[in-house]
Amino acid sequence: MVPGMIPRYFSSYPRVPSPSHVQSSGSPGPMAADAAKDEAIARLEKLILEERMEREAREAREAARQAVIEQEAAEQAAREERAAHEKKIVEEAASKARAEAEQKAAEEAAKAKMEAEEAAAAAAAAAAEAATEAANAAAAEAVAAATAAASNKPPPEKKKPIKFKDAVGRKFSFPFDLCCTWQGMEELIRQAFLHIEIIGPHVAEGHYDLVGPNGDIILPQVWETVIEPDWTITMHMWPITEKPKTPEPVPPPEPPVSEEQTTIDASTVPENAAIAVVPEESKKKPESAGMYKKAADEGPGSWRFCYVDGGQ
Repeated sequence: MVPGMIPRYFSSYPRVPSPSHVQSSGSPGPMAADAAKDEAIARLEKLILEERMEREAREAREAARQAVIEQEAAEQAAREERAAHEKKIVEEAASKARAEAEQKAAEEAAKAKMEAEEAAAAAAAAAAEAATEAANAAAAEAVAAATAAASNKPPPEKKKPIKFKDAVGRKFSFPFDLCCTWQGMEELIRQAFLHIEIIGPHVAEGHYDLVGPNGDIILPQVWETVIEPDWTITMHMWPITEKPKTPEPVPPPEPPVSEEQTTIDASTVPENAAIAVVPEESKKKPESAGMYKKAADEGPGSWRFCYVDGGQ
């Protein structure tokens, strides 16, 4: 209902005069009282009507306001839903853009790392090559300097030899480089006594002492520490113990020699050869017989036979 409108049941209709009015039309007193009563009723009805209309208008306004509130709430919800949807879209787009940016940054970082590694490897290779070239150049310079120094270096001073006097009075001069060790000295002494029959075996077994220039015996353990160039070393043999003589076995009797076998063909003997004839007595005494020696000091093709008595 529109505010200010009169409801249908309050429509105007002709008022029916009451019997009191009709009957009392002749008397003015009762008619005035009825008119005042009717006026009061009319005023009351008007107040009721106005109050109802005001209440209805207030309810209508409240309904309209509630409808406006509900509409605004619906619109607000729609706006919030739209805003949430748009926010979700924006967040999804931002997340996608962030993921793409992170992926792109990671790819760029990996690419930059690879380029940095390649650059570092190239720099390391260049540095290693430069260091190798520098080392080779330094080595070449060092070799050249060493070669020049070696070529300009004076030859080492030759050490004076060792003067050696052996047990039989012979004198030798041994190079210091060969006899600075005991093994070298021992070998030289052994070579010097190879053909000495009596004391040669004793020398080979090391039965001797080596005495320095101050008269002290030099032991093999300290030979390399003590020995010095230009020293005079003297050899002293240890006492030689004589072995008991064993009787020589008696040789079997020799067959008789015929005159034909003792005859020597002069054509087969060289001109410069010397022949020694052994007497018969020496054949009968084999224990006193010596030995024959061949001498080649008179030249090739010449022979000399000498008899050495066993008792001499």
